[in-house]
Amino acid sequence: MLTEVRRTTRKPLPTPGYYFDQGMRPTHKDEIIALYETGLDEAVIPHQTQHAPTSVGQYIRDYDQVKPLITQRTPVEHIPQLIGMQPHLARAYLELVYKYHPDLRPQDEFSQRP
Repeated sequence: MLTEVRRTTRKPLPTPGYYFDQGMRPTHKDEIIALYETGLDEAVIPHQTQHAPTSVGQYIRDYDQVKPLITQRTPVEHIPQLIGMQPHLARAYLELVYKYHPDLRPQDEFSQRP
């Protein structure tokens, strides 16, 4: 039954074993930022994703802090300190910026990891 619902909806279900084993993967961030990048109004995203408006807003605010720094070619190792974000979280948002704006990925990205 769970497998069928997951396959049909193409979304993870928040069951204890599945939800809590996700670790640091940016699954919710990715879904929300994908809709945000398409231009969907921030007020509509919580209804469409079944997420709390405050969570959606936080994901978008964090993304909007990282994106301009990448646009300005700020060295990626400086980003976590500049915005007061944990390096692993900054990396998750960096990867989302690169996903939706591949032209912003540094040419020598491996030497610039936060």
